[in-house]
Amino acid sequence: MTDSTSAPDGALIVRDLTKDFAGLRAVDGVSFAVQPGEILGLIGPNGSGKTTTINVITGLLHITSGSVHLGSLDMTGWQPHKIVVVSAITLGITGWIWLCDEVSAP
Repeated sequence: MTDSTSAPDGALIVRDLTKDFAGLRAVDGVSFAVQPGEILGLIGPNGSGKTTTINVITGLLHITSGSVHLGSLDMTGWQPHKIVVVSAITLGITGWIWLCDEVSAP
């Protein structure tokens, strides 16, 4: 894991991620970087904020503070469908674009 402030294309950079639920802090200042090709695992006991962290990064939950970048793109606060499409394009996963078109079709 690299905690770099400058990100190469495709690197996922999470900085000072915080998520509050009605006064309860579920995630407090999480920062990490994942370089292309690198694998990162989140471990911790039940209730430690692992799922909440992933849900905030993917846009399923709104971020309280902090930022999420993919390369030079600031994706903080983006909606999940936009994160999927832009991530797929950035990472060169063209099959996902077709899937997203099919899922979003009326």
